[in-house]
Amino acid sequence: MILYNWKNVFEYLPIESLIYENQDEYYKAIEYSTEIGNSTPFIEFMLNIILETLNTPQAVPQVTPQDEREKKIVEFCQIPRSRKEISEYIGIKDRKYLKEILDKMIKKGFIQMTLPDKQISPKQKYIAL
Repeated sequence: MILYNWKNVFEYLPIESLIYENQDEYYKAIEYSTEIGNSTPFIEFMLNIILETLNTPQAVPQVTPQDEREKKIVEFCQIPRSRKEISEYIGIKDRKYLKEILDKMIKKGFIQMTLPDKQISPKQKYIAL
């Protein structure tokens, strides 16, 4: 999660899968780091996992339905749109789920609120950046 917050590419890397496949080495790196009071062995292990992840075919981002939905929202929000308008346009009725999607898109820098200081205002709209 820390890496994803730093660079979005980490969303697509199967790091957890490689850690799972290398659990013994993972726990050994943690144990050794604890034993010597230095995080270097664990950091080296993680960097090797990231390097290995970057060299796997799965590391190439695939277009997902989520990506397509975000693209549709960005295109739709070229002019300010309310949450209700967005909901109807993309066909998501669950308000909480839609809010999660919009919040992620704001965090990614795809859209922004027209009234950022009044997040729950009935006049709140979203616009593409």
